[in-house]
Amino acid sequence: MTGSKKLSIKNPVPIAGSAIPISSEKRFELKLASLSGSPEQGRSWILMHPEGFKVAHQPRIVNNLYLDTVDLKSFNDNLSGISERLKLRLRWYGEIENMVIVNPVLEMKIKKNMIGDKRRKILNLTLDLRQPFHELLKQIRSRAGQQWCSLLQSAVQATIINRYKREYFVSPDGTIRTTLDYNQVSFNQRMGLRPNLNRPIPTNDFFLIEVKATPQHRERLERAMGYFPIQRTRNSKYVNGMLGGPL
Repeated sequence: MTGSKKLSIKNPVPIAGSAIPISSEKRFELKLASLSGSPEQGRSWILMHPEGFKVAHQPRIVNNLYLDTVDLKSFNDNLSGISERLKLRLRWYGEIENMVIVNPVLEMKIKKNMIGDKRRKILNLTLDLRQPFHELLKQIRSRAGQQWCSLLQSAVQATIINRYKREYFVSPDGTIRTTLDYNQVSFNQRMGLRPNLNRPIPTNDFFLIEVKATPQHRERLERAMGYFPIQRTRNSKYVNGMLGGPL
């Protein structure tokens, strides 16, 4: 690898055609991380909340492969608290059978102050994680489409794979969504030529509650956060995985 290109937050990819829809998921995301207690406790806080949260989706395992620049721009921007930053990852769900994943989702997360946005593309692709990273990235680029090319040309460094269990909840009117994440584990990908899913990074055990709503419901979201018995925190699973636990 030569040089280090930057991930551009301004017009990160040309928004042409329908492959990358213009901001359809803008939202406030507020987080609560608990280093003590259990997921059962977090679940009870959600289900007993005055908003009346109900289960919205069956629990599932979430897997992410994070991609960054050679100089780790996404990681360093997040660690430094830069107000406008971008993160690129490949996501898939469920257990990994025979090191093969089918139809993963390429996701770009954009953060501007407290507002997050997400753009996604499902890749019609089967990836064998026993292959070298350069071959995996080549296959991803071949199916991602022209709109994603500039990002994938700069995000050439596979950094971590993380996985966790996620439970989904929603208020009766659908305004506020909540997720509960636990059993988190991360694998360092920077030391080898192929994906590592055998040697996890030692991490602190904790669970994470994320509460989300569109920007017009910010005040209601803030009120909802006040009913949880722990303080709001800044938290990034990507940074946690790189550092070995929450800050």
